[in-house]
Amino acid sequence: MIDQYLSVLNKRNQWKVNGEVSYLNGSNINNAPKSGQYWLAGIDYNRENTRDRDNAYQRKNIRLGWGQEWPFGISTRLNLAYARRIYKDIDFFNIRQKNSEYFAVLTLWHRNIYFWGITPKLTWTYQKIKSNHPFYSYDKNRIYLEMSKTF
Repeated sequence: MIDQYLSVLNKRNQWKVNGEVSYLNGSNINNAPKSGQYWLAGIDYNRENTRDRDNAYQRKNIRLGWGQEWPFGISTRLNLAYARRIYKDIDFFNIRQKNSEYFAVLTLWHRNIYFWGITPKLTWTYQKIKSNHPFYSYDKNRIYLEMSKTF
């Protein structure tokens, strides 16, 4: 069972801009139960410090992913995520912003179609932000052609 786990990543990044220190912590676990399939799960914590406290926030995120190779050369990848972002102070409108963020990404490609080693992939993304602030709630759908090379 343990040998099925590909990697565990614990990462902490810290950076400083204009004297303010921000952090990003994340952990991932990847599992490949069989050839042609993988699962991943991860959590992240991000703290953004800014000079203006109404732009500073803490963000907690959970991610799930599934990749699958199908018959006839088709491959898919599905990623889902949920995050909670809470700002540190009230803004101009006297609102302390609190967001629930939802993400979904579905990618589809054919393993035998590539040009100079670059594989075209069709990707659909969905993003929904539910906020207590009326200016920051939205839904966004995108479809695009992605060109990538795996090393």
